[in-house]
Amino acid sequence: MSRIKKRYKKISQNGAELLVRCLKAQGVKYIFGIPGAAVMPIMEALRVHEKSGGPTFIATRHEQNAAFMAGAWGSITETLGVCLATAGPGATNLVTGVATATADRDPIVAITGKTPRAEHFKKTHQTIRTATLFRPKELMAFV
Repeated sequence: MSRIKKRYKKISQNGAELLVRCLKAQGVKYIFGIPGAAVMPIMEALRVHEKSGGPTFIATRHEQNAAFMAGAWGSITETLGVCLATAGPGATNLVTGVATATADRDPIVAITGKTPRAEHFKKTHQTIRTATLFRPKELMAFV
């Protein structure tokens, strides 16, 4: 086994772990939002990394407040403001705050959960096309 494979074999990470590591590398101090089932892997990764200087999660009472707080944080500190919401209604509640931050040119990143693809055919309230919802307000959307 090569030296590189040996080194990276020790590190096992999922998408949530990678996301939190990237946010930490960008100097993100706080993430505002509401936990939910679709973002629980992110919440667990935040819990693990908070002890080593990773972002601190601040729970808000509503997703819209989380987006406003992230926008205000970005505006005041001139650093990246990050908000987090679960899939479906959690994501739709972020829209007003993200639109306001975008209009004010505040640096903001909105992270939302996504339902599994198999759930999309059940047509529940959680199966909203989040990237399409944010498209008029964003520079980039990743699914």
